[in-house]
Amino acid sequence: MNQLEKNINKWFSKNYEYLRREVSNNIATESMNVYSDELLSVCLESFLTRTPEQRQQMLDDGKIQNFVLRCCSFQIKSSTSPFYRESRRFKMSAREDSEMPIKFSDDDQPLEDRDDYQCMMNAIEELHWYHRTLIQEKWFNKMSFQDMRKKYGITLSSLQNDMRLIYNIIRNKCQC
Repeated sequence: MNQLEKNINKWFSKNYEYLRREVSNNIATESMNVYSDELLSVCLESFLTRTPEQRQQMLDDGKIQNFVLRCCSFQIKSSTSPFYRESRRFKMSAREDSEMPIKFSDDDQPLEDRDDYQCMMNAIEELHWYHRTLIQEKWFNKMSFQDMRKKYGITLSSLQNDMRLIYNIIRNKCQC
């Protein structure tokens, strides 16, 4: 490890928690707060991919913090940023698609006795093991997309696409 890398590691060791708080409290606020660590990692990666000369200049000028926080602000707002493509654009569709694909009426019949519920449960059992696992984690184990992403190492966009596919399969099988 060269001296520049040592100095950068030392700087991040000293300032990382401050950066996390700033991103969480001032940039990725409210519903986007769950993405603050991911957002920060995208910007740290962006910093680390700069040339050694650029990194040295930012370190010498005390501009690393400014670079990282501005990067986070840009990444969360821009619809063309890597962070947006990987995380943010799926936020709203995740809310819509996290519901069951069958809408049940409010009659007095127990859910387990309903034909549409039975059809949905049978359709889930017939799914490929991968799709069945995802839907069981989401609906029955109440896992969030972020938890599933971490547990299985699947990108958020792939999870979103796979869940849409699963919902469409269930809807088609049950004619809903």
